[in-house]
Amino acid sequence: MGRRLHLHGRGDIGMNWGMSWPPGRALCASLRGQTLIIMLAGLLVSHGIVLVLYWGDRDDAVVLTEAEDLADHIAAMTVLVSKLPPDMQAKMAQVSRGSMFRISVDTRSAVPLTPPQGRIETLIEAALQERTAGIGAVATRVRVAGASTSLFHEVAQTGAPADRPLVLDAAIQRPDGRWFNITTRLSDRTKPWPTAVLVYTFCVTSLVLAVSVWMVGRVTRPLKVLAAAAEGLGRDINREPLNEDGPVEVAQAARALNAMQGRLRRLIDNRTQMLAAISHDLRTPVTLLRLRAEMLPDAGQRERILATLEEMDAMTSALVAFARQSVVEHEVERAVDVAALLDSLCADRADAGQPVSCAAAEPAIVPCRPQELRRALTNIIDNALTYAGSARARVIASPRRVTIAVEDDGPGIPEAQLPTICHPFVRGESSRNRDTGGLGLGLAIAQTIIEGHGGELHLANRPEGGLRVLIRLPR
Repeated sequence: MGRRLHLHGRGDIGMNWGMSWPPGRALCASLRGQTLIIMLAGLLVSHGIVLVLYWGDRDDAVVLTEAEDLADHIAAMTVLVSKLPPDMQAKMAQVSRGSMFRISVDTRSAVPLTPPQGRIETLIEAALQERTAGIGAVATRVRVAGASTSLFHEVAQTGAPADRPLVLDAAIQRPDGRWFNITTRLSDRTKPWPTAVLVYTFCVTSLVLAVSVWMVGRVTRPLKVLAAAAEGLGRDINREPLNEDGPVEVAQAARALNAMQGRLRRLIDNRTQMLAAISHDLRTPVTLLRLRAEMLPDAGQRERILATLEEMDAMTSALVAFARQSVVEHEVERAVDVAALLDSLCADRADAGQPVSCAAAEPAIVPCRPQELRRALTNIIDNALTYAGSARARVIASPRRVTIAVEDDGPGIPEAQLPTICHPFVRGESSRNRDTGGLGLGLAIAQTIIEGHGGELHLANRPEGGLRVLIRLPR
């Protein structure tokens, strides 16, 4: 349970605290961010498809309307001119030279007698034939200068200047063989996407995205609670059970986590009770052996037996204390100045003549259980004093965490023993015997306490010699 213990060989220890993600990458890596990205991508793709289809249908409708309007104007003009006397038709042609429609009457067509080219010519010619059939038109011809497929793209497709209007030439043959040639100019109708459409798309996308953010937040919030509960379970096995509500999958995960918490609690309670029972049951025979040993006539043998019995009693008591330390339930967490706590520990040992120094200039407030944290720091400092003869402590504070470093100039720890040095009853090299050390529970207890605070314990040999212990606590 709790965070992992990080062990390193010789060299400095990195100061990274877990994995740090930039804000953008953190959002993309989260379930909430990925869900929003998928929804936004689907929304944009669907809107894009709808707008393209809408714009294509709108092009077709506008082209057809333009073709019918032009055909109506040309047919009306043809009817009007055909009813005029020949001399008036000639005057009409002269007058129309500077107008929107230029009309001429000739014996031949001004438009080549070729099939219509492009969709706009085809539509205008069909509409013109329909409207001039009633006035006896024999043939119609239409030509749009530069026309290709769409009325709104002729300029771009033919490479004509954008500010130069297109020219529409229409020729209608009357029953008497004369051709009415009509020329008019079409302004460039190539238009960008309407602002209203873009504003509408932006507003709808923003509204849907805002609602999606809210809904995805509600859906993923139980997952955050579940993750926080799983992490908190490593610090406090006796924490309150999770509420088993929310979506079905989240409720199932919460029930599974609560069941696991119950099993772990029973396992730890059974282990603690078993160790306490063993310790209690051993005290009676140990006491009897101690009484019998005191009656031995050989003083040397009596002292050795009594020392062994004392060691057995100390080991069972320490093991029970370690087992109980795994269940954090006896102290209330509160905000404590860790720098002041460490300084007081070092000052007490310095007053006793031990070579201990502390560098803690600024306050470093962290939420903790002060008595337990004091015990962990005491074990680490005493471990350095016991095996290295000196200890130097310092506090490094940052907005997110507080790091406590304890260094010594001793022999360090063999590389092969670093992965297991914090296991219960594990000691260092052979020189760390029971005459100069404890029972091998100091670092194990310190690790349990630090992990119970959501922190990390790092051990590494220093390049210049000695051991460095880093304690990192979240703020």
